[in-house]
Amino acid sequence: MLSRSEVATGFDAAWRVLLGRPRPLDGLDLSFDGFWRSFAAPFLVLPLYGVYVMAERRLILESLPEGAEIGSGLFLLSRVVAFLIDIAAFPLLMAALARPLGLARRYVPLVVIFNWTAPLIALPLSLPSILLGAGLVGPEGATFFLLFALCLAIAWRFRAAKAALGGATGLAAAMVALDFLLSLVLGETISRLSGI
Repeated sequence: MLSRSEVATGFDAAWRVLLGRPRPLDGLDLSFDGFWRSFAAPFLVLPLYGVYVMAERRLILESLPEGAEIGSGLFLLSRVVAFLIDIAAFPLLMAALARPLGLARRYVPLVVIFNWTAPLIALPLSLPSILLGAGLVGPEGATFFLLFALCLAIAWRFRAAKAALGGATGLAAAMVALDFLLSLVLGETISRLSGI
């Protein structure tokens, strides 16, 4: 369980990254224990993720032919699996690639700051589907909000990667592209395997 001070420090670092403040990772626990504890950060938005999943299921059901159904248990299971895999996939891939790419010393800061930015990035990313599912915006409005949220998420991840990698712009862009594509491919694969 994360302490309040850990959460405050992690979120402060995430905001400093977004705002482009100098030395944004200062204060983060980059020890072995801090690395593993940072994996609890994405779970801080689990209630929001639950609301997002319910809104997503409602939208999918509305787009299906009349009489078609998606079992709520299977849908929930597929989304829980996707959430857990999304948390683990990039760190596991980077664990294999860090040494060959010469990033072994930057691996822990990269994963820790990615973990701490994840809950804050999840807020704008989930909002369009929640608003659409609740009927507060139409498809066009949700698409606009989603594009804005995606741009914000990519910029935030890029700044986080750049801070963790010592300012290496090209490498930071490559890490963000890898993380984004990995998330898309795995999400699509899980959806197809579960028949959703």
